[in-house]
Amino acid sequence: MRPRQWSKNGLVIVAALTSGDAFELKVWPKVILAFVIFTSLSSAMYLINDLCDRKMDANHPKKKNRSIASGELSPKAALVAAALLAAVGLSAAFTLSSNSFLIALSYIILTVLYSTKLKLIRIIEILVVSSGFVLRVIFGASVINVPTSIWLGLCIFFGSSMIVVAKRQAELRLHDKQFVRSVILKYSEKTLRNTEFFAGLCLSVTYMLWTFFGQEDIYKQRFLLIISSVPFIAGVARFLFVAQNFGVEEPEEFLISDRIIQVFGTFFLILLTAGLFINL
Repeated sequence: MRPRQWSKNGLVIVAALTSGDAFELKVWPKVILAFVIFTSLSSAMYLINDLCDRKMDANHPKKKNRSIASGELSPKAALVAAALLAAVGLSAAFTLSSNSFLIALSYIILTVLYSTKLKLIRIIEILVVSSGFVLRVIFGASVINVPTSIWLGLCIFFGSSMIVVAKRQAELRLHDKQFVRSVILKYSEKTLRNTEFFAGLCLSVTYMLWTFFGQEDIYKQRFLLIISSVPFIAGVARFLFVAQNFGVEEPEEFLISDRIIQVFGTFFLILLTAGLFINL
C-alpha cells in the first residue's frame, strides 16, 4: 500500500487553501475525509500495480523484496484487499457528491488501465501519471464545492510531469538495462531532457499566470503571490539543473533533502502563505 506515497494525496487540500475557504472550519472534516478516500483508492491501485508487475519485480534487485513479488503476500489476498479498499473509497466518495464519485471512479479506471496497458506506451504513461495528480486536486475541490483555477490545474500537471520525466531519465541513465522497464528503453536521453525542460518551463509560466490571473474573484492584493514566483522559479531551475546533470532517482526525497531547494522552498512558502492570508 506504500504509506510513503500517501503524502501525494495531500493535493486534495490545495482547493481549500486557494479558494478562500481555508479558514472555514466546516470544510476541513470534508477535506480530511477526501484525503482518507484518496489514500484508500491509491493504496488499492498500488496493490493492483504490484500484482501486474509481480513477475518482472521478482527479477529486479530491489523490487524483488516487495511483498507480492517475494511471495509474502499472495496475489489472491492482494486482489481482495484492493477490491475492498476501492469499494470503501468509492462508497465514501458517493456520500459526498456525484461529482466526487465520478472523479474517484475516473481515477480508478485510469489507474487500472495504466497498470495493465498504458504504462507500456511511451509519453502516454507520463501523461496518465501526471493526470492522477490533477484528479486529486479536482477531487478536493469537488468535495467542498469550489471551482479550480485552470492555471493551478495546469501548474500541477506540468509539475507532476517534470518530476515523472526526471524519474524516467534517472532510470534510463543509472540503471542496468536488463532491470529497467521496457517502456523506459523506448525513450532517448535527449528526448527526456528536452521534455523535462519543457515541463519545467510550462510549470514556471503557469504558476506565474495563476499568481496574476487565477481566481480573480478571490485575490485582490496579489503582490506577495506574484513575488512568490521568484523563489518558485529558482527552485524549478535548481531541480532541472541537478536532474539534467546528475540525475534525480527519487525526486520526492531530493525535494525535501537538497539544501538549496530547502532555502528556495522556505522563502516560497512564506510568501505564498502570507499572500493567501492577506487575501483571505
